[in-house]
Amino acid sequence: LSELLDQRQDLTIFLDTWENEPTINQLLLQQVDLATPHIAGYSYEGKLRGTQMILHAACKYFMVEAAWNMQEFMPPKQVITVNPDQPKDFWPALFAQHYRVFDDHRRMLALADLNPEQTAREFDLLRKNYPQRFEYNHFIVDSRNLPDMIINQLLALKFNLGD
Repeated sequence: LSELLDQRQDLTIFLDTWENEPTINQLLLQQVDLATPHIAGYSYEGKLRGTQMILHAACKYFMVEAAWNMQEFMPPKQVITVNPDQPKDFWPALFAQHYRVFDDHRRMLALADLNPEQTAREFDLLRKNYPQRFEYNHFIVDSRNLPDMIINQLLALKFNLGD
């Protein structure tokens, strides 16, 4: 990928999974447009789903019924209202309220000048100390006055719509 990016400046690359984690390629880190520390499954719901899967496997093994359900631990959905001046500003405004990916990217870029051992340690710490983040379906987007194209995109991403 690094060699390809040397040849193709027209590509936009978002990278979450890194070869040889936690010792990541620091050159590639500097070449990508957005970098995250392998946290795609680190959402609040993802952690609850993982817990539920382990519980169900243990209950199946011990032949007992699981009495725990992750939905009991989900907080109420959050409403996001976005009133952009320009349609092109909608997505940055939405994601500024939902998930600040550029904060992840800045934390990752801070690893670029460390030695490989420090990079591995800090990458691991970024994952272990990852802030709470919810999946798209935890949010209700105020859809009043939004164009149909944006509404369809929101639905495709599994956001909930409200007014």
